[in-house]
Amino acid sequence: MVSFEIISLAAFLAIVGLLLIRDRKNLTFNYGLIVRRWTEGLHIIDSFVKKFPKFVTILGNIGVGIGLLAGIGGTVLLIILTV
Repeated sequence: MVSFEIISLAAFLAIVGLLLIRDRKNLTFNYGLIVRRWTEGLHIIDSFVKKFPKFVTILGNIGVGIGLLAGIGGTVLLIILTV
């Protein structure tokens, strides 16, 4: 008997396959990843960046700092848990 997990996996793969076929003009395949080209909303992002360039720069710097701290913390955690 076919389990619910197998049926749901088959349904998911069928839906994703249909979406890929329907939108194949906007898809590219890069290094095993499927990337969808998307340009809607870029004018909103551009206008926000033009209005608040200092805020975006500060937010970007904060994001880089948090990313570095998270990377260092994750490395330290892996080392501690391995030992």
